[in-house]
Amino acid sequence: MGNAESGPIVRNADKRTSRREHRAIFEAAAQRFRLAPFEAPERFTAAQSRGVRVCVRKRPIFSHELEQGEFDAVTCLEPGRIVVHDARMHPDMVKLFMNHHDFGFDEAFGEQMGNFEVYQGTARQIVQNALEGKSGTVMMYGQTGSGKTYTMRSIYEQAADEIFQSPRSVTVSFIELFGESCFDMLNQGVPCQLTTAQDGSVHPFPCVEVEVQTPSELLALIDLAGRLRATAATGVHDQSSRSHALCRVFVDSDGEEGSLTLVDLAGSEHRIDNAEHNAERRKEGAKINASLAALKECIRARASGAKFIAFRQNRLTQLLRGCFLPGGHHETVVVATVSPSSKDTEHSLNTLRHACIMDGQGQGKQEKGSHLGGGAVTKETLGEIDVTKIARERRQKQKEAPEPTAEWGKPPSKPAHQSKESNTSRRAALDRKYVRLLEPSVAQRLQDAREAWGTAKQRMRLARPPAVEESQEPEAKPEPRAPAPEPAAPVPAPANAARAEAREAPVEPQDPDKDRAIELFRTFLSQGREGQNWRKNDLRLINLFVVPWLFGEARIDWNHPVLALDELEQLVKESPERLKLLGNAKPSAQSPKPAPPAPPAPAPASARPPLPGRLRSPETPNGAGTSWSTPSNDQPPLRRAGTGDVRRKPAEESPTSRNARSASPASRPPASHSEVIRARREAMEQARQEALQKALAKKAVPQSREEEIASLEAQILGGGGSSYAAAGLKRRLQSLKATMLREEKLAAAKAAAGQRVASPVPVAPRPRSGSLSRPSSAGAG
Repeated sequence: MGNAESGPIVRNADKRTSRREHRAIFEAAAQRFRLAPFEAPERFTAAQSRGVRVCVRKRPIFSHELEQGEFDAVTCLEPGRIVVHDARMHPDMVKLFMNHHDFGFDEAFGEQMGNFEVYQGTARQIVQNALEGKSGTVMMYGQTGSGKTYTMRSIYEQAADEIFQSPRSVTVSFIELFGESCFDMLNQGVPCQLTTAQDGSVHPFPCVEVEVQTPSELLALIDLAGRLRATAATGVHDQSSRSHALCRVFVDSDGEEGSLTLVDLAGSEHRIDNAEHNAERRKEGAKINASLAALKECIRARASGAKFIAFRQNRLTQLLRGCFLPGGHHETVVVATVSPSSKDTEHSLNTLRHACIMDGQGQGKQEKGSHLGGGAVTKETLGEIDVTKIARERRQKQKEAPEPTAEWGKPPSKPAHQSKESNTSRRAALDRKYVRLLEPSVAQRLQDAREAWGTAKQRMRLARPPAVEESQEPEAKPEPRAPAPEPAAPVPAPANAARAEAREAPVEPQDPDKDRAIELFRTFLSQGREGQNWRKNDLRLINLFVVPWLFGEARIDWNHPVLALDELEQLVKESPERLKLLGNAKPSAQSPKPAPPAPPAPAPASARPPLPGRLRSPETPNGAGTSWSTPSNDQPPLRRAGTGDVRRKPAEESPTSRNARSASPASRPPASHSEVIRARREAMEQARQEALQKALAKKAVPQSREEEIASLEAQILGGGGSSYAAAGLKRRLQSLKATMLREEKLAAAKAAAGQRVASPVPVAPRPRSGSLSRPSSAGAG
């Protein structure tokens, strides 16, 4: 009975296996559709001003996929129509049918389309906008192994050729987002921070940004950064990208800077492909999918015109915030790549459904199941299969070639890709290897950019004002009646003569932050760096509003207050005539006019040592008539390379060497950054040694316990130290008091024992209970 074939033998099989087994039936159905396509459904028409274009590219099917029994399950039709043939079986494992999912996008590129056609239809307009001073982004989205990196490399090459068709200033930076961390790939993959600019865009700062002059130099740096990108072997790909790569190319033409952002996203991963991954690969896949989901929601909100865009939920969306800003100032193109292999049908459907959401087609909610949702679905019944015939064929194959059985008690072997490690641990060695292959001039510029702490252009981008909405008309400015210059807003860097004249004009602040910045700068002019406790936020306001207005392209390093104050002193010393514009600035009506700070009482000349580069008290409160002290011969200034950092030499230096260097300050070479750091470390070490000597000298003097207890109580009542120091002092005080109490108790006990020995008291013997005392022998006689 058990071996009889009275009924069909039904075996459950996964979708990939069933598609291979019945490949002829499914492939014939897909071929019939290509010869006579169904009528195209009504296409979704989005607003032309949505600022997001979504295109799809289908890669060719590989020969090894055909050898494995797969077939082409994707068809591209013009214009912008793509159909996925989802081959399926009924739950009874007998009936066959196919769902034809029909999607519509801006462009659809089939396997017959080359890289040139893809570039012309996707990235060319973004590159042209960047050459005109605008910003744009091109993204590659899709599953692992669908051709994202291959397509992006062709866009790199064609964009480089188009950018250098005419001479212009071009710089490039390359950033990698690996999980929740941001890395600078042109600087050996060191971590970098994300900083929000005044216009709302987010930039990595500081990061290495190299100037390039030819297409070959640009491609060489991009290739260097791409080789350091985090890759690992997976079940789908031997060098699967495990991070998002963002290449930013800044083009300066006619005084306007445009930016081109090329984003090669990591491949989305499906559960069926993660089955053979180790724990590390699974964690990476979870973070990749989370960042891609956040990006999808932000692009959908931008395409649908939503008022709120949740870009802060992920580092990727923070770095691409410019793509989500309203107003049409930043155009975005999303290229979704799909694999035609039948085993990747679920991947392709998932990619295209997410592309529909990015395109603003609906709200991303499907009424039906996940295998039926997405696009317009047309179901085609393909008939039934002969289960008995298939069962006999399987049994015959098993008899001819029985499957090997696993050994008892032996665990199955791990996949080969799990033994391969990621390339992140070899980044330093890879960087040294590929830097040697660069041209000497490019390698030198790269090394110079690595040694610098950011660039002036990066600081200018952070101080760039927000863009004006297209719907808002600029306010007409009245013509001046007198030849006096018009008040103008702070300009980070003048690009032409008109901006230079605007920078010369006095500013009319309309923001409390501007008023605060001017007030702080006046305090600095009147009282110097010792006038108050300078915080980073104070120096940031001065760097944002006052320094660009008075000193043009100069900037101060406000993240380091000591260096920022030195640089500010140097700026005032080099351009004292610029301080006259400060007297024309008036506070706005939004904030009360600050009272001018009172200058400190002048100390006698003998009591004040000369300070190199230090500002003295001005003659007027607004800073007019300010005089700058000249560095003396006994304390020559030390200038930090690349900035205006002015420092004093240590006092231990001999007068002969000081006079020799101060005799010709113009010929004195500036000290390098490493020398400044070395001098600072030596000064800190000297101060630490002096404090240690004082502490040892204090401990050398013998101190009684009562004096130590009184000293500790005074220190605790003073409260000058930290909470940890106060707790230590209290423990020491309790220990001393406990020791003193024990000694007092011991002394009292010894004194009481001595008194008992000196005057003994007779004690009568106590009779035992229940017994009579016996008379003595003397009484008996």
